Amino acid sequence: MKKFKLLTSVSLVLCLVFQLAGFHVPPFGITDVYAASSGIVDGNDTSIYYAGNWSEVSNQNYYNGSTKVSSRLADFVYFTFTGTEFTWIGTKGNNMGIARIHVDNITQPIVDLYSPTQLYQQELFKITGLPYGEHEVLIDVIGNKNPSSSGYNVDIDAFKFGGMPISQVNNGFLVVVASGLYNISSVKTAIDAYVDDTINIENYNTKLITVNTVPDATADYICETPSKLKTVIKDHYDKGYVGFVLIGSSPYIPTPYVVANGDGAGSVYPSDLFYADMDDWGQQDSYGRYSEATVGNLYKYAPEMFYGRISAAGSTNGSLYAEAIKVIDYLNKLHDFRINQGNLTPEQNSRSLVLKDDDWSMFKENNTMSNLGTEMYTVYDNSLSSSETLVSELQRGYKFIYECFHSSNIKHYIDEYSNDQCYTDTSFDYNVVRSINPKVNYINLFNCSSCKNIDSNDNPMDNLGEAYLLTAIM
Repeated sequence: MKKFKLLTSVSLVLCLVFQLAGFHVPPFGITDVYAASSGIVDGNDTSIYYAGNWSEVSNQNYYNGSTKVSSRLADFVYFTFTGTEFTWIGTKGNNMGIARIHVDNITQPIVDLYSPTQLYQQELFKITGLPYGEHEVLIDVIGNKNPSSSGYNVDIDAFKFGGMPISQVNNGFLVVVASGLYNISSVKTAIDAYVDDTINIENYNTKLITVNTVPDATADYICETPSKLKTVIKDHYDKGYVGFVLIGSSPYIPTPYVVANGDGAGSVYPSDLFYADMDDWGQQDSYGRYSEATVGNLYKYAPEMFYGRISAAGSTNGSLYAEAIKVIDYLNKLHDFRINQGNLTPEQNSRSLVLKDDDWSMFKENNTMSNLGTEMYTVYDNSLSSSETLVSELQRGYKFIYECFHSSNIKHYIDEYSNDQCYTDTSFDYNVVRSINPKVNYINLFNCSSCKNIDSNDNPMDNLGEAYLLTAIM
């Protein structure tokens, strides 16, 4: 952390003259100011210098229960930080005034804090894209207000800042972790080992970042919306990163939602493809959702980065520590797979399976999938496609399985035929998966909604994909 050496002004009068003229000398009486590192600081933090008559106001709606307020002309706040972005968190209300802010001696547009209703912990000002390094922020009370406001108050509830330098790399891999998970020491140990394996065994240039959707001093990035997290990922893509994995879920990692246009039009589903596709997905609707691809723009909806997600939120009923245990178990399983090449026998590891329901049985991928270099087993016969067949084959052991069935997040809908009569069997659900511990290294679930891990209200949902991911014997 670099120490700034600031010149003490010769007199308070001189300091005030420069301030009123729109120019600023360093705050009077301060000789040593330290640049804060990334995170969030409360308005009462000693790293913030207040000049003038600032009062502390307590209210549980403020960040950490209090804020600093002034309405006196020429009062100001001085703050230094290290990073690439800065956000001022404060209050809007019917008695709030107007402030002027300067970043690195460059005056920014004035900030009007008026709102007809009281709004707490608002993002009053944000600047991004600064060169990585140490920056200075100065906020003035200018004694002005919106005509509709009854007062001139300006408050400092918190400052959020940070941003990490992104170096140009070859074969970069980004690990994006929910800060709440990473703050659990046993999870941190498992994730750090995962990162080391991707570097030392997979030969990636791997970088780990932590994120949250709300102010969090432990997070590298605060990404309130999917578009903000996408910007972070795209910034890394532009520097040579080719893939990423998300570890965790809501509420720490924002969820991009898509509204279906074709089959099931109007239904809403989450889509991590949004983060891997560097194209702009256009305007969101009033609920913050994106529109599904249409025949005319399918070319746009394709990933530039490979991607994945490791999450156990759906099956743990919102318990962070229960999710942590499952994530640790899975990461340990991955580590063992990389070190010991898995638990399949040589015979099981030499074969792959294609198992399809009747709606897809006419599509044959034998030639393409032969590139896997394994012996191919295929079930395209309608009379052989059944829940019993799927259970039996999952326990038989394969390097790779490609299954195609209609599904919800809970269960498969498998058409079965008996005496030329078709009926739909729904007995195969995520509890069956967990009871049989599938023996497979890689599985492609071509299953409609089987990996839908969160509902449209941002509540994690248990799902088949999570069951396969966490219980498969690799």
